[in-house]
Amino acid sequence: MIIVCVIAAIAILAAHAESPQVGPDWSSDRFLLGAWSCDLARSGRQPAHESAIYSLGLAGRWLKLTYTLTSREPNTPSVTTEAYESFDPRLNKWCTSR
Repeated sequence: MIIVCVIAAIAILAAHAESPQVGPDWSSDRFLLGAWSCDLARSGRQPAHESAIYSLGLAGRWLKLTYTLTSREPNTPSVTTEAYESFDPRLNKWCTSR
């Protein structure tokens, strides 16, 4: 049993050791960084305002997205959501974490 645990621990460490030490190349995406906002017209609902803040997070490896939706309906609290996106070169696709 101990041998199985040791082998599993070595496999986990090897997988993490293979991960790239450098984050994605964000040079073509830098225009996204900063604060954005828009007013939303929603069918059957009151208009709302959305603000978004895009920044680099987690040591520059992920694009951090912070969205806040503010409804114009009375007594309706704002809703804030955070998500992270990054490009995984091994999978050759964008990955999202929420």
